[in-house]
Amino acid sequence: MHCHFVFLLIDVCKITHYV
Repeated sequence: MHCHFVFLLIDVCKITHYV
């Protein structure tokens, strides 16, 4: 996942860091 990629206004980078 790209940290700069935003899906539905949600930062994918942060999501991948939480999971």
